[in-house]
Formats: sequence, C-alpha cells, structure tokens
Amino acid sequence: MNNVRLINFSNSVFQNRQKEKEREGSEFTWRELITWMFSSPFDPRDDTAYVPTQYLSERIKGNGYDGIIYDSALNPNGYNVTLFNTTLAKPRSRQLAKVQSIKLKPSYHAVKE
Repeated sequence: MNNVRLINFSNSVFQNRQKEKEREGSEFTWRELITWMFSSPFDPRDDTAYVPTQYLSERIKGNGYDGIIYDSALNPNGYNVTLFNTTLAKPRSRQLAKVQSIKLKPSYHAVKE
C-alpha cells in the first residue's frame, strides 16, 4: 500500500475542527467554497462545468498532493476521496449503485440590503 498526500476540504472529516464560533474568516470561506464546488452535481451537457474544479485540482496536484477529500453531495455525513492517479489505490470490492432520488432540504436566510 502506498502512502498518499491528500488535501482535506471536508467539514465532516476535518481533523482539527474549529468550534462553531471560530468557523469564520478566509480559511473557512475557502474550505466551504471548495467543498461545495467539488460536491455539487453538474449538468453533464455543460462541457465547461468541470473547468473550475479541474483548475483547482491541477494546482493542488502541482503542489505535491495526490488527491483531495471533500464532503459528499449525496450523504450529509459522508465524504469522497478523489485520487489524481488511480494506480495509487486498489479497490477491495465493487458495487453498482443506482441513485433513484435525492432529497433536497433548502434553508433560507434573509439577505441584507
């Protein structure tokens, strides 16, 4: 098994998790934005949808990381690991899953003028 260097953008598996009142500032903002970008579904007909995440991935890879960890869009308690080089890991098992529905639970906040 190889050791891999992963950059962690997940809020669910962030090891040095900040207390809720400390979760502000530029680091929190960027972590939230990046995890949202990687976990959000996209329209497969839009051939430019991957451009921002591809750019970030190339920058991260260029800084010596092998992949990223980010929150799952399908499981609020889950996370995903993306490896830039798939030969760094071998699957233990495989399963075919068919997503039949996704429950959206929006929350609304007042916007300051």
